[in-house]
Amino acid sequence: MDILIRKAITDDLAAIDAFDVFSGDRGADIQAGEVVVAVSDGEVAAYMMHNRRFFQKPFIWLVCVKESHQRRGIADRLLAWAEAHYAQDEALFSSTEADNAPMVALFTRRGYEPSGSIENIQKVPELVFRRRTVQ
Repeated sequence: MDILIRKAITDDLAAIDAFDVFSGDRGADIQAGEVVVAVSDGEVAAYMMHNRRFFQKPFIWLVCVKESHQRRGIADRLLAWAEAHYAQDEALFSSTEADNAPMVALFTRRGYEPSGSIENIQKVPELVFRRRTVQ
């Protein structure tokens, strides 16, 4: 399966909205240049939102894969893109809910290490992860 990862454009918004499970305005995120999409067979199959708003550190805020495209390595490819994009930074951060076992496993496989947790934001703790990019 060929996957193209590219910067999202406004025309991608309807496709993203059709499977986006997160709150927020993806249109504003796209306009800010903070969204990339994974395209499979001409279809937007996933997106990732990233920026430097977390203590001026690179942070992956959201990774969302369309249900019909899950378990195909697309989230892995998005993380790899972010790691390359922020390769000159000391570290790349992200987070996920403690009960999101697939994402915790993906972070672990890709060499992210636990970097704390945030309690009382959601029903379950939010786990923060860090991956050193400069070795």
